Amino acid sequence: MPFKLKQVSLIKDPISRQVMHIAWPILVEVTFASLFGMINLIMVGKYEGGSFPSAAYVAAIGMINIPFFFILAFVQSVGVGGTTLLARAFGAQELDRLDPILKHVVLMGLVLVVPLIVFVLSFQLPIMRFLGAQNDAIQASMIYYRLVMVGLFFISLTSMVSAAIRGVGETKAPMRFNLLANGLNIIIGFCLIRGRFFFPELGIVGAGIATLVANIIACGLMFWYVASGKSVIQVNWFKPFKFRLSLAKQILAIGLPSAGEQMILRTGLLLYTQIVASMGTVIMAAHQIALNILSFSFTPGMALGIAASALVGQSLGAGKADMADKFGRRSSFFALLIGLMMGAFFYLLRHEIGYWYNSDPAVIRAVSIPLSLMAITAPFQLPQLTEAGALRGAGDTIFPMISTGFSVIAVRVALSYLFVYYLGWGLWGAWLAVFCDQVVRSMMITIRYQRGKWKTIEIKPD
Repeated sequence: MPFKLKQVSLIKDPISRQVMHIAWPILVEVTFASLFGMINLIMVGKYEGGSFPSAAYVAAIGMINIPFFFILAFVQSVGVGGTTLLARAFGAQELDRLDPILKHVVLMGLVLVVPLIVFVLSFQLPIMRFLGAQNDAIQASMIYYRLVMVGLFFISLTSMVSAAIRGVGETKAPMRFNLLANGLNIIIGFCLIRGRFFFPELGIVGAGIATLVANIIACGLMFWYVASGKSVIQVNWFKPFKFRLSLAKQILAIGLPSAGEQMILRTGLLLYTQIVASMGTVIMAAHQIALNILSFSFTPGMALGIAASALVGQSLGAGKADMADKFGRRSSFFALLIGLMMGAFFYLLRHEIGYWYNSDPAVIRAVSIPLSLMAITAPFQLPQLTEAGALRGAGDTIFPMISTGFSVIAVRVALSYLFVYYLGWGLWGAWLAVFCDQVVRSMMITIRYQRGKWKTIEIKPD
């Protein structure tokens, strides 16, 4: 009976209810986005009508994701700065500052993303070869690569506006728009990959077209929302605004460390991927499937981290540091519970999940290896993501960069090099390094959060 009473108390607690009120639409959004990504990869992985083996298509998608997310990291860093400033302004009820902050975020993001997209499109082959892609993977993905990189422009715009409105606690609109877009992605991809109904059979190119169309739709809906008067942030995109260097500096001061964190992370993942890619296309395909599942597993941590960021920022903007701490701790507690359940799920189904993605017995056997290690990684990873989100909401973005840099380079890359090349542990060694990375990073972030210095960070209004 005491346990049941405690459960009811936790659910009815106002802190928990506020966390879940903001977190559940984000959780639904990112979970389904990852789920749709999994389905998309499954459809491509099961496609056997092209000129290349299915493993080549899966490996190609994994390679392309590296420069894709590398660029997206820059854009999201600007969004982090915008989220923090918007949350503080909203918490302090300085609503007149919301419009100029959002416009600065979008403009600065475009200045970053356009040259980077032009670069990766201009040097497609050298980039793929540098990543260690085999010839079959390169040839299989030529057009898909270009479609995805063009779509990155629209994803970047959507990401910046979504980050902004989440900062003021509006999480349902991004959820609805992204669910619609991702649903269309799956439907169009289903028709174009295998040539269903009256559509042509385009294979991996069909998957690229479906993704591009979905990204354009999501972007249009997001910009319409903030211009329609339905959001707290009232924006007139056609009204000129004065660019203020002081506001841009504030956004960059908060966002640049996040950009540095993501650069280090993506650089580490690039080096890590090169180590895994050296083991061949089959291992790389299994690795990419495992990464796809991993991205699905940390979606609750991402959702709770975004919620913690918004609530911590709003609380500090209102001068309520103790309330900010309560939001951070409760979010982390929920993340731990979900991480334990995820770990049990991955362990129990470690031999079955590979069948969902691919029919190659060698790929299926290999996938069970990282899933076993993923099972014990999740309880460390999810709370770490949540507490890091709380720190960013307070404006403490430098320490997450430091912890990420140390754990990814000094732990993941170094240990995977040792385990794979010197000890010969193969894919098992590569994913054991992932587990060690997450444990170290989790410890560093938790210690930083518990010390509470983030509560004293001041962000002066522009």
